[in-house]
Amino acid sequence: MDLRTVKILGLALFILGLVSFVSLAIIYSPLAGLICCLAFFIMGLIVLNIKGTQQINEFIGVTLIIAGVIFAVLVLLSRGIQTSIFGGYEFNLDGLFISLVVLFIFLMAGFLFIAISNIENKVKRLHHYENDNRYLD
Repeated sequence: MDLRTVKILGLALFILGLVSFVSLAIIYSPLAGLICCLAFFIMGLIVLNIKGTQQINEFIGVTLIIAGVIFAVLVLLSRGIQTSIFGGYEFNLDGLFISLVVLFIFLMAGFLFIAISNIENKVKRLHHYENDNRYLD
């Protein structure tokens, strides 16, 4: 199995996780959708890590960002929005703040992994440039 096939399989598992989340959240339960989505994300990361891909930190960062958005939406729907007596909807500020804190934590962790991936790429290019003998006199 080459690197391209592993990347395609890992991304297919991520997409399958998102599709399963949406379908289970609509049909059955948002919590079951979250569990299934996170299971597919973990399987995708395991597949990508087995081959030892160079950009595993970037995939972990994107996975954390997507999972954070999904989790924040679930927290908002479960704790941030309540039905009023008259049939309308009311926003609960406590649930809204919890949702924003969850989103912030996941976004910062995801951006941290993406920044680490960018730093690793720059160090590799610099190391390759220093070891290249064409530029020496």
